[in-house]
Order: sequence, then structure tokens, then C-alpha cells
Amino acid sequence: IGAFFVKQGAPWYWDGKYDETSRDPRYCELYTRWFQWGALLPMFRAHGTDVSREIWEFEKLDKKFYEALLLANRLRYRLLPYLYTLAGLCWREDRMFFKPLSFAFPKDCAAREIADQYLLGDALMICPVTEPLYYGEDGRTLSCEAPSRRVYLPAGTAWYDFASGERYEGGRWIDASAELSEIPIFVREGSILPLAEPAENVEDAKLSKLFVYGKRASGLLYEDAGDGYGYERGEYSLRKLSYDAADGKLSAFVLWDGYQGEKADLFSISIEVFG
Repeated sequence: IGAFFVKQGAPWYWDGKYDETSRDPRYCELYTRWFQWGALLPMFRAHGTDVSREIWEFEKLDKKFYEALLLANRLRYRLLPYLYTLAGLCWREDRMFFKPLSFAFPKDCAAREIADQYLLGDALMICPVTEPLYYGEDGRTLSCEAPSRRVYLPAGTAWYDFASGERYEGGRWIDASAELSEIPIFVREGSILPLAEPAENVEDAKLSKLFVYGKRASGLLYEDAGDGYGYERGEYSLRKLSYDAADGKLSAFVLWDGYQGEKADLFSISIEVFG
């Protein structure tokens, strides 16, 4: 995250553009967008040379960068139950952690051409901001009264803005809000998203809420000890979650229950329904 080399160095490969590093608002914007994207990939690692990459280092120039980075970090922790489930399914069923839209919507001609949006699991569509919206390469401040990026919503389903909960029919383009603190994320209708409260370590990022999108929705929840190789001996739990607005009830079907540790009590956590 943020590129390994940031400054211009003597060797040909040391080819950074930002000699002022975190004192340059252009690099701070680039780093923030990169960080937001990294939080929504399997590997989330800020690593490199030339500049310290701890979040608080970006508070010195302008606090808005620090606040945006902090929100992205909290989002990563909130999504850990979902992300951990994806990792479990990659191991158990050879599923893909993330994939291009063409894999999920092969009949949608527009979706087949999209190269800057992708699905994270089956529920989330991630739309990274890859162009500067606040500071141009020449250093000038750009007009940013209502920063946005163009997003395509694939046909055949409805989509919900993760930040606002607003519902959109698929098969069209929209201008999604892309303030510095935002990365556009959309949830596919029919999904159940397991979430945690923001935490400071993975052990504290326990499942605390289910977001349900649509009148009928389903999802999976994988759990294990969180460390070690017990899962290879079957020491894990996998449950299928279903929700039907007709009776307003959540149901859970056990697909595998070889984990004897503490599992989330699905019927004592809060449920928020969208749609």
C-alpha cells in the first residue's frame, strides 16, 4: 500500500514521484485511496521505504487524511466475519476470494468490460477510486465540491449502497459519492452480511450484527479457533443463514459443526434489514 519507493532515488528502480512524502498532499491522497482499496483485498499491508506509513503519520499535514485512513481501518475490522468466512470457503470449497464482474455476470455485456470494479465474495462489489479528485499531478487543488466516480451496477439484481443503504436497480450507470473518506461499496440484493464492531485487534472483532439486504436473503458464516491448523482436522463451523421478510425470522442451517469452541449466538445479535 502506497508503493514501495516513494521518493526519486539514484538507482533506476528507485523511481518515486513524491520527495516530500507525507508532507505532499498529492501523495497523501494517493496513499489514502490505496489504503481504502487495500482494506478490501485479502492482503492488507502498508509496506515500503522512504516514508513511515502508520496512520498517525498522515495527521501532520491535514487531519482529513488521518480520519479517512482511520475509517478504512475500522471498515476492515467491521468486515472481518465476512472476510474470514470468504477465507474459509477458499480453503474448504476452492472458491474465489474476489473475482471480476464478468465471472458473475457473463451475460451482461457492460459488466464484461469493467476493469476497475470487482466482487469481494458474492455479496460486495468494490469500486476503488483510482484517479485524483482533490490534488492534481501538477500540485493544483482540484474542484471537489461533490467528488464522485462512475460506477456500473450489473443487471439481473438490485444493489444497495453500503454507506447509505440506498437501493438501486441493476443494469445502469450511476455517479457514486467518493469523498476522501469514502470508497464506493455496493451490496448485492439477497445477501446477508455478518459484521463486527470496530476493534483494535482481530480477537476483539467478534460478530455483532447481521445486515440483511432484500425481502429474502441468505449467506454463510464460517468460524474456527482463529489460529493454528485445527480446521484441517475438521475443527470448524459452517452455517447457512436465511432470512424471509414474510415471517421476519432468521434461520440457520448447520453445514458442518466440528468446532467445539465459542461460536457466535446468531439469535442474540442485532439484525438490520434493508429493502
